[in-house]
Amino acid sequence: MPGNTAQTPVATEAVQGAPGEVQILWAKDAFDPKRVVGFNILRGKTDQGPWQQANDDLIDIDSDQDGVLQFVDRSVIIGEEYYYYIQVVLRVGETPMYGDPMLITVNRPRGLTPEFE
Repeated sequence: MPGNTAQTPVATEAVQGAPGEVQILWAKDAFDPKRVVGFNILRGKTDQGPWQQANDDLIDIDSDQDGVLQFVDRSVIIGEEYYYYIQVVLRVGETPMYGDPMLITVNRPRGLTPEFE
């Protein structure tokens, strides 16, 4: 990434959370808090976008739990595929993308069957 915002490669992961949720996880310690204000999570239907911001508010770099930052996307549709990107918000105002887009399919909770009208 330009400007070496990330010190080391970050393990990022998009996983199925509770039914109808996607959880994005990434490591805080790979980013320099002197340069990074926070993060946005961008969501798209393809790995090329277009991208839409999934979080309402900036995810503060100091909002980690035990060194792990996370965002839970509750505005997904079961059965749909989504791509996610982490956008880094630098103190100088730049907003580079970090890593590769992550693909996840939102699965139906086990034991539930679709209702037909």
